[in-house]
Amino acid sequence: MTFNEPHTFAIQGYDVGLEAPGRCSILLRLFCRAGNSATEPYVVAHNVLLSHATVSDIYRKKYKASSIWLYIVPQGIRRLMNYIKQKYGNPVVIITENGNPSRQDGCNVQGYFAWSLLDNWEWAAGYTSRFGLYFIDYNDNLKRYPKNSVDWFKKLLKSA
Repeated sequence: MTFNEPHTFAIQGYDVGLEAPGRCSILLRLFCRAGNSATEPYVVAHNVLLSHATVSDIYRKKYKASSIWLYIVPQGIRRLMNYIKQKYGNPVVIITENGNPSRQDGCNVQGYFAWSLLDNWEWAAGYTSRFGLYFIDYNDNLKRYPKNSVDWFKKLLKSA
């Protein structure tokens, strides 16, 4: 993925102005002070597509796996980790936003990135979606409170 939520980025940012950078020319400019809703979303979408096409081409030519397609299945990450261990001599692996093989398999998993450490801004929901490991109190100087998921995540990390 080269852009996170490209439709939201182009439309909300350059057509209706509700998201950054807040450009539009509609709704009597209630949400923004500059922009052209008739052209800017298309220019942005065009540039997003061009950049994605460039990166996709580089990926296909230099980095794509030799298989016809890679399928994502729940048990797949464990099988993949064991394959990497056997085929490539158990290199260090850091998993992002996906499963975690067990220690008994002997896979050299050195890190795991959870989504997300902190509550944050979501395009469509603002600060109302609370899925971070730590709750942020936006009304009390951004004070952080660990959720129950912090304890669960600690146990997960210790077991791997």
